[in-house]
Amino acid sequence: MLRLIKDNPLQVLEFLKKNAYKFTPMKRAEIRFKINENLCRS
Repeated sequence: MLRLIKDNPLQVLEFLKKNAYKFTPMKRAEIRFKINENLCRS
């Protein structure tokens, strides 16, 4: 899984979509923000 993410960082967003039900809406927004923040740095 880590190799997949390393090869395609956008895959993290797909994992979040598939597991969204495990998080509150606020936590999902926080995670999405952090993912986007890290993607912009790359």
